[in-house]
Amino acid sequence: MDPINYIKAYGVEQESGDLLYRKLFNGNYMVVWQTYNNIDIFLCKWLPNSHEDIDESCIIDKIRSFDNENETKVAKFKQMLRS
Repeated sequence: MDPINYIKAYGVEQESGDLLYRKLFNGNYMVVWQTYNNIDIFLCKWLPNSHEDIDESCIIDKIRSFDNENETKVAKFKQMLRS
């Protein structure tokens, strides 16, 4: 399964501007920004309007260059969903 479909399988599939997102139970947001060959995942305090609005004041945690075959990044992704 490619990384973006892996992410969508966990419910991160709503759209806002150029982002995919999922609102988590605690009110935070799992936000995904996909470029031509890269996927970055952010745990955010609020939902940014676009990738340009993602900054350190919003970010709680992040995964750069997500790859669903990398066990460490997958474990962090799942932990971020639970947080």
